[in-house]
Amino acid sequence: MRERDFEPWHETRLALTHRWFFIGDMSYESPCISVCVMSPQTKLCLGCGRTLQEISDWASLTPEERAAIMATLVQRMSGAGMKVPPALVRWLEVC
Repeated sequence: MRERDFEPWHETRLALTHRWFFIGDMSYESPCISVCVMSPQTKLCLGCGRTLQEISDWASLTPEERAAIMATLVQRMSGAGMKVPPALVRWLEVC
């Protein structure tokens, strides 16, 4: 199966408007849309466009660092020839 043919977000029935995670007293936004599949070609998540390093570091990043990453997600996925999940686009519009 080619990466472009794989559209897992079509199977995801989530009403995503805004997503917050809480760890202790800290809350942080995440672009995760629960489609956690890494592309072997691009090394990006097919759901959110982040790298494994970005995903693992997410909780320790500053709000400014997270915002900088989120600002690049659609462009980086498009530039890598990946389809951008509509749920990710909608989520980033409300951030």
